Amino acid sequence: MKLISFATDDPFFQMCKIIFETHHRAMGFDVEVTTLPRDGSWLDMCNFKPKFLLEKYQSITDRPLIWLDVDCLLHRFDGFDKTGVGALLNPNAVHCPLSCGIFAFGDNSEGFLQKWVSLISNDSHDHVSVCKIYRENLFSPIHDLRSSLWMTIDGIKMSLKQLRGTLPCPWCGAMYWESFRYCTLFACDQCKNVIEAGDWK
Repeated sequence: MKLISFATDDPFFQMCKIIFETHHRAMGFDVEVTTLPRDGSWLDMCNFKPKFLLEKYQSITDRPLIWLDVDCLLHRFDGFDKTGVGALLNPNAVHCPLSCGIFAFGDNSEGFLQKWVSLISNDSHDHVSVCKIYRENLFSPIHDLRSSLWMTIDGIKMSLKQLRGTLPCPWCGAMYWESFRYCTLFACDQCKNVIEAGDWK
C-alpha cells in the first residue's frame, strides 16, 4: 500500500521525515516522502497540498493511495478498499468536520482533488476548502476512516513541545503543541482519552 507525504527542507521536518519513513516501512507500507524547499509561509505549504496530491494521484496507479501528514504516525490501519475518498470525519464538529491530516484515495477520487484545488484560490486555507466540499456535498462518497485506524504524534511529540507553543489536554491538562489544534485523532499520554481537533475551542 502506497503512503505518501511531503516535508520541507528545514531541520525539524527532515527529522519528522526520518521518523515517518522508518516507522511506516516497518509496518509494511511503500513510503514516499518528497522533500520540498520551504518556499513561503506555513499557509502556503498547506495550500500546496491539494495540488501535490492531485499530481501524485494522477501519476501513481496503486490504490488506495494514502496521504498522512509527515508529523503524524499511524499505529494501526485496517485498510481501505472503497471507491471514493476516506477521511477522518466528525459530522457534529462546528469548525472541523473533516481533517486534512490523513486521506485514503480509492478509485474515482480525482474529482475530489480537482474540486479541492479549484477552491483553494477562493478560500484562505486548505482546511476551509476541504470542509466546504464535505459540508456542501460537493463530492461523494467520502468514507469515515475512524474505525479503521489509530494515529498519534507521540513519536515526535517531545521535539515538537520544544519548538511550538502548547495547549492543555481538554480532559486532564497535559500540554501538547499548539498545532494539535488542527490535527485529527490521538490519545493523550497522561489520561489516555481520545482527543479530536474539535475538542479544542
